[in-house]
Amino acid sequence: MKKALFVLLGVFIAASSLSAVDIFVGPKIIISDASYRGADWEARKDSENWQDRLSLSFAGGGFARLQFTPMLGMQVEALFVHQAIRMTDTDYSDYWHQWVMNSIEIPVYGRFQYDLEKFGIYALAGLDFNIFFDKYKWSDSEDNETEYSIKDSDGSLFLIGIGLGAGIIIPTDAGSLDIGLRYRTDLTTQYEDYNTYFESINIDISYGFKI
Repeated sequence: MKKALFVLLGVFIAASSLSAVDIFVGPKIIISDASYRGADWEARKDSENWQDRLSLSFAGGGFARLQFTPMLGMQVEALFVHQAIRMTDTDYSDYWHQWVMNSIEIPVYGRFQYDLEKFGIYALAGLDFNIFFDKYKWSDSEDNETEYSIKDSDGSLFLIGIGLGAGIIIPTDAGSLDIGLRYRTDLTTQYEDYNTYFESINIDISYGFKI
């Protein structure tokens, strides 16, 4: 009987706490420049005279944020990511080649924010989980193309990464517009015997409203 009472008390406290949490949801879009990093990748770049070149990647989806206090919250996102990584030849700068791949990314971030009256600032950090699907596509500036199924590759289709970012909060009548800059990199590698990781610099734009 006592155990049952304690369980009921715990459920009541949890429900009361959840009811006090503000929930925000909304759409999010991301524009980014992606690349590889890692010792094996750097060695390959040096041996083949490659260098990183600006590439355009994008992502879109939605987010839900639990605001526990006016300053502290947790944000979970679900994003479709179209990632392109472009390289150029150091001897022939007009020539480039790139890899393109698609994934579903699920970031889980802790978030800190501070109100400055007319606008606010925020910082976030946490883990994200990347699930690759569809095909790897390779192309170059001479219109050569090839592709193969990600399922047929020897690499992992599931990667764990981290993200760190900050930005500004612009209040509106219906919610708030967030614009920020975020760095993301993998903690796990696709190939166990090949030291290479994805990384990206991202411009995040999201609009959240309270439900």
